[in-house]
Amino acid sequence: MQFNLLIKNIKEKYNEINLYFITTREIIETLELPDNFIDINFFSENKNKFGCIEKIQANQSGNPIEDFCKKNNIELCVNNDYPNSLGNKIAVYTQSHDHHKSLNNNDLEKIKKIFGNNLIMNPKNFDDIGSVIGPECCQIFQSAFRKISTCVISNNGNYVDLFLKMFPRHKKLEL
Repeated sequence: MQFNLLIKNIKEKYNEINLYFITTREIIETLELPDNFIDINFFSENKNKFGCIEKIQANQSGNPIEDFCKKNNIELCVNNDYPNSLGNKIAVYTQSHDHHKSLNNNDLEKIKKIFGNNLIMNPKNFDDIGSVIGPECCQIFQSAFRKISTCVISNNGNYVDLFLKMFPRHKKLEL
């Protein structure tokens, strides 16, 4: 997801080079990723057709996407615009990239105390959504990219800092 949102910045840096990102068919279909995201099985069968291969893998100590961008002098900021409030509903996403950092009942109670009880939990789309709250997850990045006011919940995740660098006008929420 993050590479997909950063693709414009990456192409600005490497406008003459075709870059491909390897992932699973399921992720490509679920996130509706563009053609420069290829299935790992296709890559395995055609590995010798690619000029330079760099393996980027999730780790516990840092953020490989941010590390890649820093190493290659790629701008991390995707959107510095102020978010819009086109809807009046507040969406809460509960599942994190890392299941250990997903929201628990105690977290949800704290959010309800701050924002009230009229929250929409895990909506399928952003229709009529004015604000989005949640831990590091695809929906958090997608909502900020769509300029919906977004609060990422600080839960010591590797992607919270990346989110704030990609979308500096959005907020971090401490629970």
